[in-house]
Amino acid sequence: LNGDVVKVDMYSRELSRHEIRAMFEAGICSQFEHGIKDRYLTWEEILKFYRKTSSSSVEEIPTDCPHTDHDDGDDDDGDDDNRKNGLFSMLFYESLYNKILTMDTVEEVYQRVAILEEFVGVNITTEIVEHLNKHH
Repeated sequence: LNGDVVKVDMYSRELSRHEIRAMFEAGICSQFEHGIKDRYLTWEEILKFYRKTSSSSVEEIPTDCPHTDHDDGDDDDGDDDNRKNGLFSMLFYESLYNKILTMDTVEEVYQRVAILEEFVGVNITTEIVEHLNKHH
């Protein structure tokens, strides 16, 4: 295979078209698949296998989705909302989280945010975000 593969899960039953549509609409950064109890081979298990295999030619590329394995397990402290909605929640993106912050990284983030000035007054929708991801 030469291409991108993301979130490949195997289920013990055929998913309904409604589940598939909801999963698609939730987007690549969602955790929608975790709510389906019939997963028997998960994307996480597949990645874990390839990480252990020395002959693997799989290259993992960060998705810039918020990082999710930093949870301390205490759901009652409100931290999860702060991680998702806080001013600096972008620091949980895979390309930034648990990495040394450099001035080059700060400049890259600043340049991305500066592009938003062109969109002042525009309703931010999925299409706008997809446009920004594709063209910037």
